[in-house]
Formats: sequence, structure tokens, C-alpha cells
Amino acid sequence: MGKKRTDKTQKDLPKRWRFARGCFYYQVPPGEKANWDGKTTFRLGKTFQESLEVFNLRVHAQDDEASINFVISSYERHVLPQLAISTAKGYSLKIKTIRKKIGNNSVVKFQPSHAEKFRLIIHREIQQRNKTRKKPVTGFKTTREYMKVLKNIFEHAKKLALIESNPLQHFKMPDEDRINNTKNKKKNPPFKPSYQHIVNSCLPFAQVSKEPNNWLQLYIQLKMATGLRQTDMLRLTSNNITDDGLFVEGHKLINDDNDRPILFAWENDLNFKSLVLEISNLWPYSEMFFPKHSYYDQYGKQLDKPHGFLSAWQDFRQRLIKNGIEPFAERYIRNMVGQMSDSDEDAQNRLGHKSVKTTVQHYRKVVVDTTPLKLLKH
Repeated sequence: MGKKRTDKTQKDLPKRWRFARGCFYYQVPPGEKANWDGKTTFRLGKTFQESLEVFNLRVHAQDDEASINFVISSYERHVLPQLAISTAKGYSLKIKTIRKKIGNNSVVKFQPSHAEKFRLIIHREIQQRNKTRKKPVTGFKTTREYMKVLKNIFEHAKKLALIESNPLQHFKMPDEDRINNTKNKKKNPPFKPSYQHIVNSCLPFAQVSKEPNNWLQLYIQLKMATGLRQTDMLRLTSNNITDDGLFVEGHKLINDDNDRPILFAWENDLNFKSLVLEISNLWPYSEMFFPKHSYYDQYGKQLDKPHGFLSAWQDFRQRLIKNGIEPFAERYIRNMVGQMSDSDEDAQNRLGHKSVKTTVQHYRKVVVDTTPLKLLKH
């Protein structure tokens, strides 16, 4: 029996694989030198993808020894850096748990039944943790996120030619969990503000000390007009202002064709143009609209969360409570914009969705026009 690998750089590699001097190598088993050009140690390639292709061509079969940890390592190197920082950070935390639970399992032998067992274990642990912390949640959403990450990992394994099909391709959360989650939402429904409620919230008491007095009110007004995501709002700069309007690019993925750039045209709406120009002049020393509350620190380093903005919004919520106004989450302004749009297509274009199905499912309430039955005279 061979020794266990102690080097972390070699631990997740398939059996007989080594990484040294910037290349991947394969230690040829005794008696198989003829299949590997007579060498005892065969150089596979510099990149992970190239090495897998060479290896698969040589053995003419799937690599049964590749572990899930092996795929995760590749996923972390090639996929996570392409995601938004906050998304990548959330995925990384869940990947740590996946490594501990099933990381040493073979990626080829993993079946849908194993995925269901993993879901049950994760869901049970989350429920126990929430019960200890006295949180009135079912754990449905967090469990679903774990399964989404796991599905993405196996999709990456498929691209690496390690498996022919994704074992989680047709996975769905059980109806029972979905029903319990819906019941819990009905017991503790979130407050979704109306248009007038948001307008009433934009009062002078929302000022933040030592800063332009009305920056948060202007932020809310701009979001009510555009429905932009928080991340897009806090990345706006004077460079987004064009002769035709306010031009905004998507942010979710780097070099992703799914992002839809949006141009909010000035046309004859002088109020919108004056609002944008007023915000751009709040901090003359910076080209950013909200430099103290953006995703960048004072040294220009990108952050995973806009800590300055989150702190200011929490202060805003507390001020609303003190003045007898129901506080609301910032994201519901975007929901309100989608709901008040003239049509599904109009909401889709304004919110920047690639598919109208996303808009209808999450931002539009379907209202069916019908007529009542005629009552019979007794």
C-alpha cells in the first residue's frame, strides 16, 4: 500500500499524477511503459486542461481515480475568478463544506442518489444550526445554494471530459421542502414597500453627517427611475454619462455575453438628466457617483461588499423606525420598478434580463382579466 500524500499541492490529484516544475506528470505503472513512449514518468502538459486531454487519449477511458476535490481545485482556478467577488466568496465557503463531506469520492462514480444523500445531510445540519440560533427559517434556500454549487462543479467536470453527463442535471428540491419554505414565508412575510411609501421615506431625516446631506435620497430616486442593481448603482461614474443618456454595463460575470448593457435615454425627461448630473457633482474630487459607499476602498482595491453603503442603509432604517415609518430592504426598490413597468418586455429591458421568464417569475405579478358569471334570478 502506497504512502498517503501529505503535500497539499499533490493531494487532490488523481492517482499517479504529480505536479512539479510547472507541469503535470504521470507515473507509469509497471509493465505499461510501451503505452507511454517507454517512459516511467510521462509529461502530460503545462495546463490542467491539456493534461487531461493527453491522459484521456492515452488510456482511451474515463479516469476513475479523479476525485471531486480534483475537479474543485480546477473549478477554483478557472471559474471562481470569473464570478462577481461576492458570489465567488459565497461559493468558496460552500466549497469548503463540500470538500469535507464528499471531496474524496470519485467524480465518475458519483450518482444522483449520492446527491440526494448529500442534500439530506446538509439540510439537516442547517436546520439544527438554525434551531440552535433560534432562527425562524427552514434552511431551504441555503440547501438549494449548496446543490447549485455542487451542480456547477460537476458541470465543470463534464467540460473537462471526466464524465459524460452531469449527475445533478435533473435535480430539483423536493416539493415538501418547497411547500414548507412557502408556508414559512407566509408566516413571516417580508415588507414590500409601495411607490408612495418609498417617496415618503425620502425625507430630510435620512441625512448622513459629514457628507452631502441628500446623497441617500438621490440614490433612492435614481434607483426608482432605473431599477438598477445595487452593485451597478455603486459602480456608476461620470464615464457612464453620454450625450444620449446614462449608459450602464452588466457586472455579474467578467467577459460574459449574457450581460445586457442598458442605455437610459434622456429624450425629453429633463428631470432624470438633472438628477444624474446632480449626483455626479456630489463629490467633485471623484468621478464615482458614490465614492465613499462603493465596492472600492480608499486604495482602489475592490471589496466583496460595499461596507460603507450597508452601514449607511442600516442607519437609514433605524431613522425610519424612530419616525414611525416601516423600514424596507434596498432590493425591494428594484422589485417595485419591475412591477410598475408598463409590460413584461418593458420591465425586462429596464432590469437588464436576458430572458423575459426571469422578469415574469421574480418581478411581475400575473393578473388575468376575466368577467364574472351571470347570476341567475331566483
